[in-house]
Amino acid sequence: AGAITRGNIHQASAYLDPYSVGVEAAEQGAIIPVNANPTNNTLTVRWFEKVNPPDAAFTAFYVPSKVGRYTVSFPAGILGWDEAAPLAERRESGCGVRLEDGRVLVAGGLGASGQALDTAEIYDPWSGLWSPVATMNVARGAGASITLLPGGKVLVAGGETDEGSTASVEIFDPAVDSWFLVAGLDQARAFHQATLLLDGSVLVSGGLDDQGVNLRTAIRYDPAADLWSSGGTLIYARASHRATLLADGTVMVVGGVTVRRTESYNPVTNRWAEIQGVVIDSLRVGFTTTLLPDGRVLLVGGRPGSQNATASAQIFDPAVPGWTTFGGAADLW
Repeated sequence: AGAITRGNIHQASAYLDPYSVGVEAAEQGAIIPVNANPTNNTLTVRWFEKVNPPDAAFTAFYVPSKVGRYTVSFPAGILGWDEAAPLAERRESGCGVRLEDGRVLVAGGLGASGQALDTAEIYDPWSGLWSPVATMNVARGAGASITLLPGGKVLVAGGETDEGSTASVEIFDPAVDSWFLVAGLDQARAFHQATLLLDGSVLVSGGLDDQGVNLRTAIRYDPAADLWSSGGTLIYARASHRATLLADGTVMVVGGVTVRRTESYNPVTNRWAEIQGVVIDSLRVGFTTTLLPDGRVLLVGGRPGSQNATASAQIFDPAVPGWTTFGGAADLW
């Protein structure tokens, strides 16, 4: 076993510190280098050696022995971007999701003339090619949500059509290359969020209605019963926000057109609660949130209100809870 004395580029969940748990217990862990970059890519490890006694009257023990200093790097080929094959059709603001077999489904969006699209296509990473699949029942431009369901089917809900927002919902079954209309939303919604919960249901929160009004309502979809039920009422009306399923099964919601505050949804109680005092640095739309392996949430980029896009990023730690800003704040444009 080894004790890391310098560096933090290892997988914390796999490492056991021999000074804390003992050498024999630490041998059940592992030092796995991850997240190395040119400015933070070294580890210093003090390895322990077992000293065996001369006879059975004594007990074996461990002593710190050699010190290893390691520089971690990855092949240059996996650190860059490679150009992929173009889509079968021009589209923007579509929705996409990775399927269970590793392929990627992209559906809807705006076409070359700004029209809502009913087309969909699948990218095969092994062949590097896109293939058209069956068309949706409803053309959906921007603002639709897409969710991979347990079992491999895909739920697409709401979004904008050429006539306005829609409440229609459909499911794509990749096994038979078909779309099926299912029970619709409670009202037209676009720029909402859809989050797969631990029980297999889908939470749809906020969005814009067909009059362009930010919504406070949320609903839950049961795929097995094809039924929608109330998902409670948000503390703040939101659209173009982000929702992230946390490790404890709750949903953290942040941002949107008019809101800086953070709130959470408890699927057991079906209630929303503001996370008191937890506010992002500015109004944001067009940003991303990603759950990290340690349970924190990374928020990146976006556009603060009417300003230009930003390069700043923030980390949400549910254990505190709170947001920490890091990185540059310079505008991208």
